[in-house]
Amino acid sequence: MKYKLLLGVLLFIGCNRKDFLNPNDPINSPSPPILIYPTGNMLVYDNPPRLYWVLLDTSFDVVYEVQGAENSNFNNPIFSMIISSDGDTVCYYMSEGLLKEHCFWRVRAKAEGASDNAWGEWASGSFWERFPLIAEYVDIPGGDEIIIRDDYAYIIDDRTFHILDVSDPAEPEFIESFTDSSVNRFHEIEKEGNYLYLSCRDIHYDYFLQIYSISNPSSPQFTGACSLRYSPNYLAISYPAVYVGQPSNVAIVDISDPANPFVANSIEVDYSIRGLAVKKNYLILFTSSKIKVYDITDPFHPSIANNYSYSYMDEFCISGDTLFVADDYYTYDVTIFDISALPAIKKTSSFSSDYSFSDMCFSDNCLVGRHSSYTICIFELSGARKPEEGRLYPSYPYTRCISANKGYLYLISRYGGIQVVKLHEGKY
Repeated sequence: MKYKLLLGVLLFIGCNRKDFLNPNDPINSPSPPILIYPTGNMLVYDNPPRLYWVLLDTSFDVVYEVQGAENSNFNNPIFSMIISSDGDTVCYYMSEGLLKEHCFWRVRAKAEGASDNAWGEWASGSFWERFPLIAEYVDIPGGDEIIIRDDYAYIIDDRTFHILDVSDPAEPEFIESFTDSSVNRFHEIEKEGNYLYLSCRDIHYDYFLQIYSISNPSSPQFTGACSLRYSPNYLAISYPAVYVGQPSNVAIVDISDPANPFVANSIEVDYSIRGLAVKKNYLILFTSSKIKVYDITDPFHPSIANNYSYSYMDEFCISGDTLFVADDYYTYDVTIFDISALPAIKKTSSFSSDYSFSDMCFSDNCLVGRHSSYTICIFELSGARKPEEGRLYPSYPYTRCISANKGYLYLISRYGGIQVVKLHEGKY
């Protein structure tokens, strides 16, 4: 009986070897984890993606080392983290920032509390980013709004506007900053010809439309100003008129003489204005539930041409003959309209999003929506198919605004810096 008991103990120890061996002994190292996602050099739409792996041997508590790099040698890791987990399947979210086009990652395990001699072997994989980071430009204070016209980006930041040359998106070049000491805060910015038009509040809390000449982008010059009655929240231009959206009316400013602009007329609106746009000879005015189209063949005497009712509109963007409208009140739907035959507006399709949007822009078949300072959604539209959705998680603190141009997306931080993301397919 005594020998049978001893044999049973030895068998029990043999079957549970890892519970009794020294965890610092390399022979007790865990096997390499099995990578679940992303694997096989696959194309991923989230940047950075969440990394998933599983460890089959979980007879003891383990810690993991996970690394990411831009080459398979890992000689200069983008990130390197030690994490612990009490489960067999692990998900790790890289919060260190947006990744370049081709990325490599690896993970290994060891027993919790074991020495560095007890790390197991690496499990390695790689993937391609559909929306990769191509540039980071940090030498700018930040901004609240951005527009891109031709090869230049114009950014407003409190009482200052910045001009950047973005003819090479991989290397944005700072041109000039201009600060107006009479301004308390710039609200909106638009460009027409050699002039910038900025709505603002001055140091006395009065409202104005300011005009600056940028015929020489390296030396902006104040040209003229026009007093406004209410807070100016939106701008649209059909020369020689600037349409300034205020809470419940649109001031029409004559800019034929940039040194002496003046309010020539106005449009009264029953509902709060949510946005303005000009397309050909039409002014499109958005309220929360209506899309109003005005004929501006005579730019100073608009006439209503269509009054399209809509359930709820929070954000919009126009690209060519297509209008995108986001609803963040009921369903988070994005509705697509054909506006090729204005003043007619024709709904063509819609799709659902998981988020509401504060900004929207479009380029190279990609609709981009900024949900928050840390989440950017990109919908790759491909005919009648359901859009392929990707998400960006920028590392810069508080992404305040976005703009897209010529296949590139620009993310502007409120506190400093620009990130440039490639939208078009293929190599840069």
